[in-house]
This record gives sequence, C-alpha cells and structure tokens, in this order.
Amino acid sequence: MCGNFSISSVVFTGVCYVVYAEFYKSFCCQLS
Repeated sequence: MCGNFSISSVVFTGVCYVVYAEFYKSFCCQLS
C-alpha cells in the first residue's frame, strides 16, 4: 500500500508539474 501510494504521489506530482509548465508557458507567451 505504501509503495502504491508513493508511486501515485510521484505520478500526481509529475502531472501537476506538466500542467503547471504548460500554463506557465502559455502565460509567458501572452505577456510577450
């Protein structure tokens, strides 16, 4: 269970990072 939770946390963090990166990139494009 702990292992699955760990993997899920990493995947969730990875997805959040990708979504944040895409949002940040779009935001920068709007500013420039």
